[in-house]
Amino acid sequence: MLFIRWRRSLESSRLALALGDRKKGVISRMISFADRAIVPSNVLIRFLDQESVLLNLNTERYFGLDSVGTRMWQLVTSGPTIEGAYFQLIEEYDVDPDTLRSSLAELLEHLVENGLIATQPANVGTPSPV
Repeated sequence: MLFIRWRRSLESSRLALALGDRKKGVISRMISFADRAIVPSNVLIRFLDQESVLLNLNTERYFGLDSVGTRMWQLVTSGPTIEGAYFQLIEEYDVDPDTLRSSLAELLEHLVENGLIATQPANVGTPSPV
């Protein structure tokens, strides 16, 4: 079972892999902030105080998020776009916008790689204006 602990502070950021199995040379898909983040049906999340644990039932991989990672998760999975979550995070945290964008993209890439989140165009599943 893979356990990844996301530690993100505004002074320093670090991803600690307790049992890492990152594949060398694999190029991941870039996250588009215009997309919407969705939680696959095979993923469970449990909140523990301000932290959370995500479990992919298919792969048995779980991911621990600290309070900042949990807030990022909450906003990207509840908003219409990742960009909207990004702007909300800028309002909530005293952080350089470029640093935040990079950190958010890094977190989302790790979540996508581990099947804990998926992205889709924001207009999928919305009624057509015509």
